[in-house]
Amino acid sequence: MKIAILLPYKENFSPLYPGAVSLFVYETSNKSIFKKKITVFGSTEIRKKFPIKYVDIKLKKNPLKSQTKSYVEKFIKLERKERSSIIEIHNRPSYVNILIS
Repeated sequence: MKIAILLPYKENFSPLYPGAVSLFVYETSNKSIFKKKITVFGSTEIRKKFPIKYVDIKLKKNPLKSQTKSYVEKFIKLERKERSSIIEIHNRPSYVNILIS
């Protein structure tokens, strides 16, 4: 079983300037019995990350396309390579519409 956690776009998954969602995800994942099966996906420019498997989603600026939509589409491409059993989305219900469309 694999678990993918998708953070809100531009949520800092770093101990230096963490967002509330990042702190919650880190603390709960760190205590989980599935800790080794969790991969956190996000987009941050801070180099120092929490010590959990993390994949940074790099985006190029495109003034003609929604950054949020680009972010979720890039996640979908990454997810197709290594399918997860569970996808967790935090604080962004609009991501679900993009994922299922």
